[in-house]
Amino acid sequence: PILAIHGNHDDPTREGGLEALAPLDVLASARLVNYFGTQAKVDNIEIAPVLLRKGATRVALYGLGNVRDERLNRTWEAKKVKFLRPAEDDDADGGAKDGASKFFNVFVLHQNRDAGRGTKNCVHESMIPEWMDLVIWGHEHECRIDPRESATGTFRLTQPGSSVATSLVPGEAEQKHVALMSIRGDSFKLEPLKLTAVRPFVHDDLVLGDVASLASGAAPEGQAGDAAAASETDVAAVLAEKVETLVRRALADAPAPRYADQQFKLQDATKVLVRLRVDHTGFPKINAQRFGGSFVAKVANPAEVLHFVKKARRAAGGSKKGARSKKRGGLDADDDDDVEDDQFDDVEREDDMDRDVLCIRRP
Repeated sequence: PILAIHGNHDDPTREGGLEALAPLDVLASARLVNYFGTQAKVDNIEIAPVLLRKGATRVALYGLGNVRDERLNRTWEAKKVKFLRPAEDDDADGGAKDGASKFFNVFVLHQNRDAGRGTKNCVHESMIPEWMDLVIWGHEHECRIDPRESATGTFRLTQPGSSVATSLVPGEAEQKHVALMSIRGDSFKLEPLKLTAVRPFVHDDLVLGDVASLASGAAPEGQAGDAAAASETDVAAVLAEKVETLVRRALADAPAPRYADQQFKLQDATKVLVRLRVDHTGFPKINAQRFGGSFVAKVANPAEVLHFVKKARRAAGGSKKGARSKKRGGLDADDDDDVEDDQFDDVEREDDMDRDVLCIRRP
């Protein structure tokens, strides 16, 4: 059987209609999936488990579909989130009668993690019950499939990440995985499986001032890049060489197809995703779209290959711009760049890539 919870993009209350309906409801009505983890009241949440049994192994699978993070955080802080225990485990103290759970407890959720988004805009690991054995954390895009110990040290946690790159940020450049989990008694094993029908993506940084062939051509400090001795042609040549290197790296690191007769194949599989963040302080900025045009046969995102940044300008009196620059490590994105690499959350955000470069087509 397939069991699934909803995320933030298929939230049944997302459209604000009178009837809460998610795409998973439609699939569940056709008996294609088992849809669980829904809540009738987001200010008083009760999470009941799906109980599974095979031989002597029993699993309690808890699920919580996406709830707006600020609201869920308030509900949790108000102690209005309750996990219902199986009768064999439940007692007055909320634990097993003999001191140990008779079930292997798994919790699946789709929420922000505490990763610099603010203490009230996420779920903290300390909020999750200590008797949980494994937490499978959705919503976050970076693949961290290997289980690790929680911050509280009472359960293990795995973050599968997104199945394809949905934005051009460093975290999306990690190899994508799913996992095959085996449970026996109170022990489990997680076997990572590489996704082989995913477009290869590589992300890198380049400081033009560190390139030997350009170092002597930088503009004097405090002057615009137009005053540089190095021309746009010189800069473009350096960037083209770097991008060619990244394309070769992406193709070399791409995993081989899992099956020789794979039914669903990647469209234009030889094209890769490349993102090069370029610090062009002291150098002229070239036209990124024109530059990408020379890589249309090799790169699936030619118009977004380059992301130009430059050292932050000094801001008097600790201005807002100065504070923002400090947060970004002393670099400013140029005004006409529409994607900032430090924005690594997908809450209500449209993807910045053409969906056509990600799709898989039937043979």
